[in-house]
Amino acid sequence: MVAGIAHEINNPVNFIYGKMPSTENYLKDLIALLYLYQEQYPDKNKIIEEEIAAIDLEFMTEDLPKMFSSMKVGAQRIREIILSLHNSSRLD
Repeated sequence: MVAGIAHEINNPVNFIYGKMPSTENYLKDLIALLYLYQEQYPDKNKIIEEEIAAIDLEFMTEDLPKMFSSMKVGAQRIREIILSLHNSSRLD
């Protein structure tokens, strides 16, 4: 039974974990593009500036990679737990 539960948890976790490298690259590319826009278009636009302030863009661009890294660590930990469940179910 434990092996079956571990298997059912393993499938969605592997899907998520498998998408992480691409997602991380997309995230880095989008943040780099954002910085490029700010560099190339230094003239301020009131509407855009208000939205930047409303979403706290500076904090978001610093925190988002950290948040993603934490999610990656969590997914890896779940994978390790699943592996332990598989291994312990085989011993029994």
